[in-house]
Amino acid sequence: MIAYLRCVYCVIAGLALTLGIARAQSEPVPLLQQINDAMQTLDYEGTLVRSMDGRLYTLHVAHLNNDGVSMEKLVSMDGEPREIVRVGNELVCLYPNRQLKFIDKTAGASNAFTRLPQVAENVGRFYELISLGTDRVAGREAKRFFIRPKDAFRNGHSLWVDAETLLPLRMQLLNGKRVV
Repeated sequence: MIAYLRCVYCVIAGLALTLGIARAQSEPVPLLQQINDAMQTLDYEGTLVRSMDGRLYTLHVAHLNNDGVSMEKLVSMDGEPREIVRVGNELVCLYPNRQLKFIDKTAGASNAFTRLPQVAENVGRFYELISLGTDRVAGREAKRFFIRPKDAFRNGHSLWVDAETLLPLRMQLLNGKRVV
């Protein structure tokens, strides 16, 4: 399960953070909750690109919501062939070359923001939300935000969300100004 969350949902682009004139928002909770809701309730399909240790990894992602039941299918596009399917709380990982199948019936709902601050009442104590205007990502108009930690013990998060759907289009985990 940890490998699933780590390999699937850590979307970190290899771009540097450029901060312009920013407008601070009162709380990150409403935005994070709206993004989480969009990720769980909307139907979407696309390619997820992850940068880690100087390498790019790609996954084909399909998500459906069928009467409140979230269903996902993720297919590795490079490296060892693997497929991850989640229906509700059941997770199935398939490794065809090794003829291996892993099933977890208690996986719980996934969340693309496992690296973002958890949506909780007190997240505003630790983070500040800054709006950085709009940008264009993957051919879509995106709202750009920076989730700035209020202390030196947490990482910052640069975030671009689709202006229409609030689905995330790009994320960066930052240690100071360095993309992790």
